[in-house]
Amino acid sequence: MTYSYADLADEIPAHGIRPVWIRDSMSWDSADAELILEAASYASRPPGRALDVGTGAGRLLPTMTRLVENVVALDPDGERVAKARQTCGRTDDALIFVTADANSYVMKEPFDLVVCCHVLQHVSRRDRAVLARSLRRFTSAGGVLVMMFSSAIEERHFASSLPRGGKIESTVIDPREFDALAMQVDADAKQRLPVWHARIGDVVSLTTDAGFHVLESFEYRRFDFSLRRHEGEPAEIASASDACIIAVPAHRAA
Repeated sequence: MTYSYADLADEIPAHGIRPVWIRDSMSWDSADAELILEAASYASRPPGRALDVGTGAGRLLPTMTRLVENVVALDPDGERVAKARQTCGRTDDALIFVTADANSYVMKEPFDLVVCCHVLQHVSRRDRAVLARSLRRFTSAGGVLVMMFSSAIEERHFASSLPRGGKIESTVIDPREFDALAMQVDADAKQRLPVWHARIGDVVSLTTDAGFHVLESFEYRRFDFSLRRHEGEPAEIASASDACIIAVPAHRAA
């Protein structure tokens, strides 16, 4: 499917009130970069090829290109791919940009390191398992997947987020509205970001069902955010976290 979103600077996913870093990191970018380095250590050999699924503005590409010789940056939004090119400022053959979604992307060969950073929570319920199976298809026999995502602390819920007046407004929505936003079936969807706040166990199960063995699953940042339970009601403070799983093809655990 095609996809586009106006928040090219990833302002919404990086937003959080009073963040608490569970690990040593002190910023969103450095935390995700450290997780990539940690995941790479689980590959059966030093990674030579890496894939960034949902590269967005390309904020993780500097880390990945320092670590791995050949990197493919994949995103279905052409504007975000253009932004990623600008972020990296590179034109050599070792960094390739592809405008496509994970399901339709045809790779030449599997990757030693697959990164999927804060993508899953924006995918419709129908397409989650499809994405997970694509991630397995991308991962080589000795490779490793690292996936970061939004996690619920108190309860699972779906929300839509909108930047307004320098702040982020989030509102709980029902699953059908979430799917409509995720699949961009109306013009308003480009401005509103659908977010699935899942339990970590939900994502572990999804990944396992796709053919992975999960080595690690954990939170790495907790934060508060402003959330309306219903449109038009006063906002309240809710809590969520950024979480991570590191997984390898299931046969490696046998």
